[in-house]
Amino acid sequence: MITLAKKIKEEKEKKEKGQGAADSAKTSRVSVRDKLLAKEITELEANLPESCKVEFHDPNVLHKFTLTIAPGEGYWKEGIFIFLIMIPEEYNIKPPHVCCETKIWHPNISENGEVCLSKRAGEVLHEVLTKLREVFAAYLNVREHFVLERGNFCKYPSMSDERNGNAITEDEAALYDRQIRLWGLDAQKRLRASRVLLVGIKGIGAEICKNLVLSGVKSITLMDFGQVDEEDFVAQFLVQREDLGKNRAKSSLQRAQQLNPMVQVTADCGYISDKADSFFKSFDLVVATNCSTDQLIHINEVCHSKGVKFFAADVFGFYGFIEKPKIIKTADNKNASSDGEPEAKRRKVHITETVVVQKTLKRLPSVYFIVKVILEFQRQYDRRPQTVTNPEDIENLIKLRDEVLKELNLNQTLLADEFASHCTAQVSPVCAIVGGIVGQEVVKAVSGKDAPLNNFFFYDGLEGHGSVECFH
Repeated sequence: MITLAKKIKEEKEKKEKGQGAADSAKTSRVSVRDKLLAKEITELEANLPESCKVEFHDPNVLHKFTLTIAPGEGYWKEGIFIFLIMIPEEYNIKPPHVCCETKIWHPNISENGEVCLSKRAGEVLHEVLTKLREVFAAYLNVREHFVLERGNFCKYPSMSDERNGNAITEDEAALYDRQIRLWGLDAQKRLRASRVLLVGIKGIGAEICKNLVLSGVKSITLMDFGQVDEEDFVAQFLVQREDLGKNRAKSSLQRAQQLNPMVQVTADCGYISDKADSFFKSFDLVVATNCSTDQLIHINEVCHSKGVKFFAADVFGFYGFIEKPKIIKTADNKNASSDGEPEAKRRKVHITETVVVQKTLKRLPSVYFIVKVILEFQRQYDRRPQTVTNPEDIENLIKLRDEVLKELNLNQTLLADEFASHCTAQVSPVCAIVGGIVGQEVVKAVSGKDAPLNNFFFYDGLEGHGSVECFH
């Protein structure tokens, strides 16, 4: 099969027999590289497994050939993977170059197909095939290290290899296979390294928890000071009937952990307002739900000062919203520059501080005004509206609606009275939709794969309609 090797052998025999001085001179011109390859490739073919095949496009060119692997079992069963191996003239001083021509995701193969060779490949080669040099380090790195050695190229991605830095395990690779294919290994690594604080474990909190745990974050802390009540059994699927009256965060812990044993899930029964600012430095991202306006503003400011990403979200009956505070520049006269002009200062804006021009107000979704009314209700009464147990809350909500719309110079007819009957409790389908979008946006923010929403999302469950709005 190896024509050049046979020619060398023939020329050697001719030289020994004294045949053809010209032919002998021709043999002497064969490079050291090709002489080495002639011997080593012969040994390679003698030890080639059935799943692998070496092919030379030009039988007289040994320094460029393809290695085809067709796994008969495991993760890439029935696939065909082609590696182009090129040996430099300086071989064996310089190593061979190996490139995967088949488009494939693998932690040891770059986006342009370059194969990362094992640091221990040389040691493995001497044990397997004595005197084989780096060309077979390349070959056996593909075959032995990936196919036979731990994890296996043809069975599972070898993501635990020390060359991958912040590597993830093979079990994680199998579990997160779909999403790795969707947003890539680097994004999944960033997700895996993220620490999330989730405040409020009511219906929407349970949905967010589920989505983030399944996405594969490093850890998530469930924080809730309250106890499980009857309302939780409508939309909060992480608690059980026997948890009635118990702390909501602790009661949610077991089922949340069962969703993904690879994620560290902990519970914090403390009150968010009692936490010191330094507490938030332990997290990469905070999601706050079921919080008052003052709490949201405080968490927002602390997270901004600590460089922690922040999202706020909540569901009020058939209505829901998500907020990713927008960073804006403001003028601070106390920090004036030498020329007397104030320097720009960055801060985050909250929904209660949004500045919307009159023309824009008229086209905003009604949920925007409903959220403002409910947040004002919570500020005044220090609780969420309960129109079933407290019928007077309907009148109070309508009254607050009038005040909010009047302050905005808008007609009261912009928001019908019926909204007050639809904005209590947490409706399960609405929690699922809003919680799903929160999970999506958190993944974007943490992984860096795409930009998260800018900067509000409002959902109307009665209309089945959601919209993204940007406020300055």
